[in-house]
Amino acid sequence: MHEMAITVDIVDAAIKYAEQNNATAVTDVHLRIGEIHDVVADLMQGAFRFLARDTIAKDAVLHITKVELRARCSECNLVFPANLWDKSTLKCPDCGQERLTVYSGKEFMIER
Repeated sequence: MHEMAITVDIVDAAIKYAEQNNATAVTDVHLRIGEIHDVVADLMQGAFRFLARDTIAKDAVLHITKVELRARCSECNLVFPANLWDKSTLKCPDCGQERLTVYSGKEFMIER
Protein backbone atom coordinates (compact mmCIF):
# COMPACT_ATOMS: atom_id res chain seq x y z
CA MET A 1 0.00 0.00 0.00
CA HIS A 2 2.00 2.96 -1.28
CA GLU A 3 -0.81 5.35 -0.30
CA MET A 4 0.48 5.56 3.29
CA ALA A 5 4.02 6.46 2.25
CA ILE A 6 2.78 9.09 -0.19
CA THR A 7 0.35 10.56 2.31
CA VAL A 8 3.06 11.07 4.94
CA ASP A 9 4.67 13.66 2.64
CA ILE A 10 1.31 15.29 1.87
CA VAL A 11 0.41 15.74 5.54
CA ASP A 12 3.92 17.02 6.33
CA ALA A 13 3.78 19.52 3.46
CA ALA A 14 0.32 20.79 4.44
CA ILE A 15 1.32 21.29 8.06
CA LYS A 16 4.63 22.95 7.13
CA TYR A 17 2.89 25.35 4.73
CA ALA A 18 0.22 26.19 7.32
CA GLU A 19 2.81 26.85 10.02
CA GLN A 20 4.91 29.04 7.71
CA ASN A 21 1.79 31.13 7.12
CA ASN A 22 0.85 31.29 10.82
CA ALA A 23 -2.32 29.27 10.28
CA THR A 24 -3.90 27.58 13.28
CA ALA A 25 -5.69 24.90 11.27
CA VAL A 26 -5.67 23.15 7.91
CA THR A 27 -9.21 22.84 6.58
CA ASP A 28 -8.74 21.41 3.08
CA VAL A 29 -5.99 19.83 1.01
CA HIS A 30 -6.55 19.56 -2.76
CA LEU A 31 -4.56 17.02 -4.76
CA ARG A 32 -4.31 16.39 -8.50
CA ILE A 33 -3.21 12.81 -9.17
CA GLY A 34 -2.73 11.11 -12.52
CA GLU A 35 -4.09 7.62 -13.13
CA ILE A 36 -0.61 6.28 -13.82
CA HIS A 37 0.09 6.46 -10.06
CA ASP A 38 -2.68 3.90 -9.42
CA VAL A 39 -3.68 5.55 -6.14
CA VAL A 40 -6.73 4.19 -4.33
CA ALA A 41 -8.53 7.31 -3.12
CA ASP A 42 -10.29 5.61 -0.20
CA LEU A 43 -6.99 4.24 1.13
CA MET A 44 -5.38 7.66 0.80
CA GLN A 45 -8.32 9.28 2.60
CA GLY A 46 -7.96 6.83 5.49
CA ALA A 47 -4.20 7.32 5.65
CA PHE A 48 -4.67 11.09 5.67
CA ARG A 49 -7.14 10.96 8.58
CA PHE A 50 -4.80 8.66 10.51
CA LEU A 51 -1.65 10.70 9.92
CA ALA A 52 -3.31 14.08 10.51
CA ARG A 53 -4.76 13.11 13.89
CA ASP A 54 -3.36 15.19 16.75
CA THR A 55 -2.11 17.87 14.31
CA ILE A 56 -3.47 21.16 13.03
CA ALA A 57 -4.74 19.18 10.02
CA LYS A 58 -6.89 16.79 12.09
CA ASP A 59 -10.17 18.15 10.71
CA ALA A 60 -8.95 18.75 7.16
CA VAL A 61 -10.80 17.35 4.18
CA LEU A 62 -8.67 15.70 1.50
CA HIS A 63 -9.91 16.41 -2.04
CA ILE A 64 -8.52 14.23 -4.81
CA THR A 65 -8.95 15.04 -8.49
CA LYS A 66 -7.89 12.16 -10.71
CA VAL A 67 -6.38 12.95 -14.10
CA GLU A 68 -7.15 10.55 -16.93
CA LEU A 69 -4.24 8.77 -18.58
CA ARG A 70 -3.99 10.03 -22.15
CA ALA A 71 -1.37 9.18 -24.75
CA ARG A 72 -0.04 11.06 -27.78
CA CYS A 73 0.82 9.18 -30.94
CA SER A 74 4.39 9.83 -32.10
CA GLU A 75 3.31 9.44 -35.74
CA CYS A 76 0.10 11.46 -36.16
CA ASN A 77 0.04 13.36 -32.80
CA LEU A 78 -3.47 12.19 -31.93
CA VAL A 79 -4.18 12.43 -28.19
CA PHE A 80 -6.43 9.67 -26.88
CA PRO A 81 -7.41 7.87 -23.64
CA ALA A 82 -5.18 4.96 -22.66
CA ASN A 83 -5.45 2.22 -20.07
CA LEU A 84 -2.32 0.50 -18.76
CA TRP A 85 -4.36 -2.59 -17.92
CA ASP A 86 -5.74 -2.95 -21.47
CA LYS A 87 -2.97 -3.34 -24.07
CA SER A 88 -5.43 -2.77 -26.90
CA THR A 89 -5.61 0.90 -25.86
CA LEU A 90 -1.83 1.32 -26.10
CA LYS A 91 -1.75 1.94 -29.82
CA CYS A 92 -3.10 4.83 -31.83
CA PRO A 93 -6.74 4.29 -32.77
CA ASP A 94 -6.19 6.29 -36.00
CA CYS A 95 -2.92 5.04 -37.46
CA GLY A 96 -2.10 1.97 -35.32
CA GLN A 97 1.29 3.31 -34.19
CA GLU A 98 2.54 1.85 -30.90
CA ARG A 99 5.17 4.52 -30.19
CA LEU A 100 3.36 6.75 -27.74
CA THR A 101 4.18 9.35 -25.12
CA VAL A 102 2.20 10.14 -22.01
CA TYR A 103 0.17 13.29 -22.58
CA SER A 104 -1.59 13.39 -19.20
CA GLY A 105 -2.01 11.17 -16.20
CA LYS A 106 1.47 11.49 -14.63
CA GLU A 107 0.52 14.46 -12.47
CA PHE A 108 0.95 14.34 -8.71
CA MET A 109 0.67 17.67 -6.97
CA ILE A 110 -0.80 19.51 -4.08
CA GLU A 111 -2.88 22.19 -5.82
CA ARG A 112 -3.77 24.05 -2.68
